[in-house]
Amino acid sequence: MKKRSKILLGLIILLSLGLAQGKIGYAQALDEQRELVIQNLMTGTTENFSYEEVEAYLASEEVALLESGEFKSYVSYGMNHQHSTVQGMLVEAYLRDYLEVNSDIESLYPYAVDFEALPDTLNFYGVNDDDYSFEDFIVYNRSDQLEIHHNYWNAHQTHLRGDVYHGSPTLNGTQEVLVFVPDAMDDKYVKVNSQVIIQEEIVHRKDYIFYFFYNDQGGISLLKWDALNSPRVLKEYVTLETRAELEAMVVGWSEWSLPEDWRMLSPRRLDVPPVTWVLTSVGNGEDIAIEPIFGQEGIVSGYINPNYTVEVKTVNVYGDNATSFYTGQPNQDGYFSIDPDVTFGMEPSIKIFDGNGRVVYESDLEVYQYRPTALEHESGYLTLERYFIGQDYMEGYTYPGAEVSFFYLDGYASTGRPSVTADSTGYFYAEVPGHQTAKKTTLVSVMHPETGEEITVAPYPWTQEELDNAQW
Repeated sequence: MKKRSKILLGLIILLSLGLAQGKIGYAQALDEQRELVIQNLMTGTTENFSYEEVEAYLASEEVALLESGEFKSYVSYGMNHQHSTVQGMLVEAYLRDYLEVNSDIESLYPYAVDFEALPDTLNFYGVNDDDYSFEDFIVYNRSDQLEIHHNYWNAHQTHLRGDVYHGSPTLNGTQEVLVFVPDAMDDKYVKVNSQVIIQEEIVHRKDYIFYFFYNDQGGISLLKWDALNSPRVLKEYVTLETRAELEAMVVGWSEWSLPEDWRMLSPRRLDVPPVTWVLTSVGNGEDIAIEPIFGQEGIVSGYINPNYTVEVKTVNVYGDNATSFYTGQPNQDGYFSIDPDVTFGMEPSIKIFDGNGRVVYESDLEVYQYRPTALEHESGYLTLERYFIGQDYMEGYTYPGAEVSFFYLDGYASTGRPSVTADSTGYFYAEVPGHQTAKKTTLVSVMHPETGEEITVAPYPWTQEELDNAQW
């Protein structure tokens, strides 16, 4: 249940004061962090304090926090009203780290909601709503930040407007909040520890508090309080899924990762070298790998979490700019294949959605005009030296006296280049225009000396960085 916003806050403050030499909180020993706080508080706005005075003050705050679990407003921290708001924020950041290290969080905050165990998107509906097709609140759970969307609907279920709030979930001492109960004689009190406090400075200051708790029906509830109306009784909004169902979603998504040998498993790879297959694929290296698109095939494929879905968009930039969308889902092994008939004159892009419909990955995709081959043809009669981006020559070995042909791919067609004849050792060298992108290359061909058929090598144009970091 560790939330790192407090660490970031403390780091920003320390940096602003010129005191930080590195990260604080979990990356820095707590006693070092404590020492920095004491040194800073020794200087007040109009008077200074001794080390012993500040140490005694901080120790009293630590004791009070361990006993109650209650955090003060950061403006309330400091000695004798002699410390600034920034110094108060520094104390609060330290005390949050101190509490996490020195207490049993679950015992201290028994009604806390563990947002790290919940999916990226939570939908909340008013209790006893007639129609659960329209979310009253959508909460995007982004690491230590919540993005809360409050939707307003009219009687005809037309969306009127929406307000958006951003804040970090924090824990505080247990408090009771009065909640409205539809169709009941009396309202009810619920106990809460998890809250998000929003303070907005507009024309008039607006304060909001969002409370979260696990409800009696097994789900999660949301309450909203605002300073303008100061409601005594709060309306309850709930998830339709239970806590167990929500947490199961996260487990199912987070445990999946790319197969270790994914580059060897693809039914599309065929004779493309595995190292080149990786270079021409995109993804995040963890649970997403989008395989290369070859203009001759037009297929978009790859490996993603089996719970995810795929959307491919194509735009025909050399035609009428027609836009098309294609969707698909992976099989139980996470492999998907979509045939949007992509050609070299299109601009394809891809979006990956998680089980909540959130975009977890999106990228423009390259279309390759060729299928890369190994530098050595399987026949043994044609081998190229490695070929690089921008290189204006090609060299290699074939059988003595062979006529070597070159076909320059320019993105539209292939242009024949002057052929050369291999010397008595089979070595050949030819000047060719360099390529500035790996999407195109120059094909090299000779006639098989025994069968008379044409054999071809399609080299991938490397960069030096790719070669230095290649996964062989």
